[in-house]
Parts: sequence; structure tokens; C-alpha cells
Amino acid sequence: MVWLGLSAATQAYAQVLALSPSAFSESKHPVINVAGGVRRGFLASPGNARVDLGSLAVSLPAVGQKKLCVELGSLDGIYHADVTYDVGSSSTGVYALKIPTAYASDLANYRAGELAVLAYTATQCPGTIELIAPAFWGTTKSSSELTVFLNSGSADAAVRLYDVTTGRTHDCERLSGNNVIAYDTSCPIIITSHGTRANFQIRRQVSSTNAAWTAQAHGHEGGRRQLDICQAKRDHRCPIVV
Repeated sequence: MVWLGLSAATQAYAQVLALSPSAFSESKHPVINVAGGVRRGFLASPGNARVDLGSLAVSLPAVGQKKLCVELGSLDGIYHADVTYDVGSSSTGVYALKIPTAYASDLANYRAGELAVLAYTATQCPGTIELIAPAFWGTTKSSSELTVFLNSGSADAAVRLYDVTTGRTHDCERLSGNNVIAYDTSCPIIITSHGTRANFQIRRQVSSTNAAWTAQAHGHEGGRRQLDICQAKRDHRCPIVV
């Protein structure tokens, strides 16, 4: 389940609460590890926005006493961080996230689309995703476009997002460049209804197999190879992005 966030106008008047992490770990090293889930990040601000870790924020509805789990990962696979916040959200609001990184000057060289942020509520971090909250840079800035960053898991895979509620399909784009390591696909979604929740399926087609677009986790159908699209290490009930 994805929270589509507040509109820019509403967000400008929303209460802004600063959250300090209750747990934080980060690593920056030349050994690139691309293992992990298919979901990499949900961004509600322009991909070319400047990365300023003093302005990272999310908007959340009333979720009660929950953990907010935040994973940051650079496109080149060099940087990764896991952050846990304690959230007592009794009403909808904007949360400014403090990131106590030792690599602020290095991260400032990235653009927003090059530093994926996956923020979600759970009972513990890491944990089973309950609600994904798209991140944005700047506590009073938002965008009508949500960008989902994914790891397709295959060089010849094409990916689409399917909106379970509306039946609409969103095309995704393959990222290019020498530093495309940790994730390789971006999926732009135009938000027409802020302050609501949505369910998406990740659908993938591998061109070398000429297989139909499929949301199946694995197996064979009609002699056509159906490849596993459920790579999320903590949630094997994919393809629903929950």
C-alpha cells in the first residue's frame, strides 16, 4: 500500500514535525552489493533536485504508534543507510527526517534520482511493509509526479506498474549510464488524487523469452518461461507493492 501524500498547497500548511532516528547505520565502500529487494525508492519530488539531507521529509496519515523505516541507497551502489524512527502519528502531517550521516559532503554530489529513498511504516525495522510513504526534498515542496525506482533484476527485462484500483498501467523507463548499479528502472506516476492510498503491481516482461506481461511470482504457463519478479527479501508475497 502506497500513501500518495499531500498536495503542495495542503502541505504548505501542514504541521511539520522533526524526527530524530532511534537507530542508524550506514556504509560507503567500493564493494558494490546489488542484492536485495525489487523496490528501491519512492520519490515525490523532481529527480534532478539537489540532495540536501537537511531537507528530507515524508508526509504520513494517522498511523498510530509505528516505526518509520527508511532505506537510502545510491544508484551507483556505493552508499547505503538504514534508519529507524519512532512515529506517534495521530493525525496527518509532514515529518522532517534527520539523517546523522558522516558522508554529507559526498552525498551532496548526488541528485535526488541518484539516491533512492524507501520509507515505510512497520512494527519494527526492517520489517513487513505496511504503508510506503514517498519521500521528498524540502518540507514545503511536493510534486504531482511520483517516481518509483526499481531493480528489474535482468538486463533485458521491461517493467510496468499496474494500478490495482484504477486498472491503469504506467510505463517504466530503463536508466542508462556507467553508474547504473543498485537499481535500473524508474516509473513515473502522475498523482491525480492526493491524500489517498493506492496498490500497485510490478509487472515484468523479458524480451529474450517473448513471454507475456506477467505478475506471477514464478513458474511456467503455456510453455512460456515466467520469471520470478518477487525479489523483495522481506516479503515473498509479491508482486503487490504493499
